[in-house]
Amino acid sequence: MKTLEILGAGEDKYHFVGKEYGYTGNTCPILCLNRMWDTYARGGNKIVFCTIGAGFAIIVQLYEF
Repeated sequence: MKTLEILGAGEDKYHFVGKEYGYTGNTCPILCLNRMWDTYARGGNKIVFCTIGAGFAIIVQLYEF
């Protein structure tokens, strides 16, 4: 949350699905994309997904519409 604050990202700029789905591992970015699709999947938008799994599984994905 501190990093988001430093970046100036308000609550309209991020979604946290862990409270709803719990630990989803590598599928977290896909669940988040599904949640955000209707709102953000428009030409010219860019979305970055970051997820950290147990151990050393770290995934960052960039989608550009």
